[in-house]
Amino acid sequence: MDNPEHLPGPEDDVIVIKGRSDTDYWCQRFSISPFTLCHLLKTVGNSTSQIVDFLHKHQGKALDNFRDPVKNISIL
Repeated sequence: MDNPEHLPGPEDDVIVIKGRSDTDYWCQRFSISPFTLCHLLKTVGNSTSQIVDFLHKHQGKALDNFRDPVKNISIL
């Protein structure tokens, strides 16, 4: 059985940025830019599971928009 000292806790689901290496790590892990990471942290919060959910939802919407051709709109 797992030792209680080694069980993942709620703090393991939190993104903490203390320097450039932390930013690089999370950007690489999520395949996003530092700007996008900052925007996500401000918008969604610092929970990795919430950020992953947000990225999956928006990735699905982007794929749906990609499949639907853009209709030409003319302004008279």
